Amino acid sequence: MTCRKAQLLEDEETLTLIPPVGIGRISLSRGALPVTIPVRYRRTGNGILVRLNRDDHLTNGLVGAVIGFQVDSFHDDGAGWTANVIGQAVATSDDDAVLLPFDIVSGTRYYGL
Repeated sequence: MTCRKAQLLEDEETLTLIPPVGIGRISLSRGALPVTIPVRYRRTGNGILVRLNRDDHLTNGLVGAVIGFQVDSFHDDGAGWTANVIGQAVATSDDDAVLLPFDIVSGTRYYGL
């Protein structure tokens, strides 16, 4: 008997799984090294609005950079989902935020251990 462990999701389903606001993670490159940082975010119709701490040298200068965003939800049994958005960060009218457009969207649903 074959048991399905994971399923790739369509873009639209992936986007519906991302809560309207919350804590996610962005991944970027600093000095040719990968960095992952927890961030506050808000999902909009155009992308993910990422709140930045301007005092953090790791998040300075993100406008124009290609960054990844990830958020997930899992249960104790290992069932859950993960959603990823990759795009080029765009300036916003809020100096403490960048918009990550839905350029590349991917998601996976997991069915437990």
